[in-house]
Amino acid sequence: FTKISGTFNGTLDSINVYNNTSGASYFTAVRVNGVEIAVRKKGPASEIDFYRDSPVNGDSANDTGAGGEITGNYCTMNPLNNGSNVTLSNGNLETAATHVGWNIANRSVGTFGMRTGKWYWENTINTANYTYTGMISSGNPDSLYPGGDSNSISITTDNGLYHGGVGNTTNHGTGMGSASFTMMYAFDADNKKMWFGKNGTWLTIDGTNVGNPSTGANGLNLSSEDFVYWPATITYGSINCTYNFGQRSWSYSAPSGYKALCTANLSDPTIS
Repeated sequence: FTKISGTFNGTLDSINVYNNTSGASYFTAVRVNGVEIAVRKKGPASEIDFYRDSPVNGDSANDTGAGGEITGNYCTMNPLNNGSNVTLSNGNLETAATHVGWNIANRSVGTFGMRTGKWYWENTINTANYTYTGMISSGNPDSLYPGGDSNSISITTDNGLYHGGVGNTTNHGTGMGSASFTMMYAFDADNKKMWFGKNGTWLTIDGTNVGNPSTGANGLNLSSEDFVYWPATITYGSINCTYNFGQRSWSYSAPSGYKALCTANLSDPTIS
């Protein structure tokens, strides 16, 4: 890529960075309010490994549900709450577990806790076998796996069974299959309900009634207590996961009213 150097005085509007071979414009860097540099991807995702992240928050109204739209600091997997058998990479968005067995050392947990609001995220899993994926909470932060008690929730991808929550005795009924697939998660923290989906389709709660987070229909119930919930996954063997909390375009559109896990979407604190 072209090397840019020099001193800029005044307001910098934009810089276009070009590929020296094709001359195609791949990035646009914009200075906002004299502080923030927001970079927009111009080329195909296969050629550019770029995720949006910024210490300066944008306007939450710009989060339309497509992903990768607003500036702010995004959720990743947490290196300070990460199992010793899990390796994080690619900005702490990819996990690789090596240990065979149910062990908290195979668990990965997100950096953002959700107490209120409506949130959506995705996770591409390279195999369906033996994965509990969902959320843990402040009611069970040291539980072995998400769904291990009523204060957390998960789905096992090998057989489609739901675990945890309150009164969730039904199950999706089938596994996710053996090929790579993308899990979808929608969490309504205000009404304490959770939905799981796969490859663009929301799953049923009992093999019949299809979940719909946009309308609030057929959700899995969580405790009504005032817990904070974190995205979490535990795997049984060598399974790689790639998470997206909104720092890049979604594989599938977020449900209406659901936001990316980004600081720009958080409520202003009572005390600044």
